[in-house]
Amino acid sequence: MFVTQMMPHGPLPSSYPCSVPVARAKLLLEKPITVLLGDNGSGKTTIMELLAAKTNAMRIGSMRSQKQDLIANAAECYRIVRRKRERRSFFFSAEDFIEYIEWHESEKARLREELSRVDAEYEPGSYAHAQASMSFAHELASMEGMYERELSRSSHGEGFYTFFRSRLIADGLYILDEPEAALSLQNQYALALLIHRSAREGCQFVISTHSPVISGIPDADLLEIRNGVLSRTSWEALESISFLKMFLARRDLLFADDEE
Repeated sequence: MFVTQMMPHGPLPSSYPCSVPVARAKLLLEKPITVLLGDNGSGKTTIMELLAAKTNAMRIGSMRSQKQDLIANAAECYRIVRRKRERRSFFFSAEDFIEYIEWHESEKARLREELSRVDAEYEPGSYAHAQASMSFAHELASMEGMYERELSRSSHGEGFYTFFRSRLIADGLYILDEPEAALSLQNQYALALLIHRSAREGCQFVISTHSPVISGIPDADLLEIRNGVLSRTSWEALESISFLKMFLARRDLLFADDEE
């Protein structure tokens, strides 16, 4: 365990993100895996963004946005309690993942163009050619060897799983915002297993999700947002699980009116 609490520190402004009701609550992280749940618009992502900003978590994706600037400024109004310092703090938003793949591919294309330019300007095999191409070739080889398979040649779900597994190290803090967005139920289970095992190796996870699979990780602390209030709950008591059970039991009846 690394971060154990995030809470408002002094009066909060009335503007976003502090205007989101749940952003005024104290977040208690009492287990290696904490899962935030709640309906769309409940404030899960806001909490995740604030925690990521407050822990200076590394994130993938594009240039800093106006929303991220608002989050970073608001994070000054919060404080966190750390038990110890993590080796890595990483924030992942499924929303950022496609942009990251596009950047990764464009950067490799740029390096290949630079190597082609060096080939055209210097005699291959010469000292000057070796010196001019060395940094580009090294960077390209590093990027091409970063993942066990090309992210752009995988499905979105396969690419995400490959990316995420490559970034996990022991004693890291991982803040994951709806990581199931691109994953089938089977791959959600594979990710849940990976998270469960990594928590035993000293990693801490804070996850926002709608997934009944990810929220079902054994021993995870489940915090559900209802009407702006953050409450500890059990998997069986989640609104989403109650609805899923009802849907599976009464699927035909639920669609009966549309068939008339």
